Amino acid sequence: MKKTISLGVVFMMVGCQTVSRQRAADPVELRQQAQDAMRQGEYFKARKLTEQVLRQSPQEEEASKLMASILEREIAQQKEAFEERPFEKSQAESEEEIKTLLERSREMFRAKQYEEAMVTAEKVFAYDAENRQASELVDEIRKQVFAEGKQNEVFLKGMYRDEARERIVRYRKKAGQLMDSGQWGAAKLTVEKILLLAPGDKDATRQYEQIKQREALNS
Repeated sequence: MKKTISLGVVFMMVGCQTVSRQRAADPVELRQQAQDAMRQGEYFKARKLTEQVLRQSPQEEEASKLMASILEREIAQQKEAFEERPFEKSQAESEEEIKTLLERSREMFRAKQYEEAMVTAEKVFAYDAENRQASELVDEIRKQVFAEGKQNEVFLKGMYRDEARERIVRYRKKAGQLMDSGQWGAAKLTVEKILLLAPGDKDATRQYEQIKQREALNS
């Protein structure tokens, strides 16, 4: 009889623990905890909680947007911490910032915030001009935007029009410099960015053809 009671107590305890774990793992509660942590400036904790939600529900839009917001604040926090000594960044610090930028860009991409995802991915090139992950991510965003037929809606919408024009001028100058120095791979990536923002740009199309011809000669 005593053994039966003891086993019953054990099963009840295990059951309670299981219920507690299930409650703790509830996506809604986890997301709320993450939001609370973010408001308190505990960005690492907020990110880890949101990762748990996304592991359970990878397509959840609210969690993806929350993750993007957390990563954005982490970036701002890092920027503020490093602004006072911009020339003293170690390789480890740069790699950590690149990782955060890539994470945020992917989250924005998953949330279908394509322009923001593109801008964030491009920031990686300030630390590593030949970063393969960033280049592949930019290509992936570009393909998705065109697949959905949203290139004009996404990249040239209201608040981004002036910025897009400025970026085209900057990219055009950079592409010319890269071509002059024989850096054809980087030049091609830069010209593709122009064509992403302005698909009918004649100068960029001409540059792109020149680069393709050069690549054919070198292959």
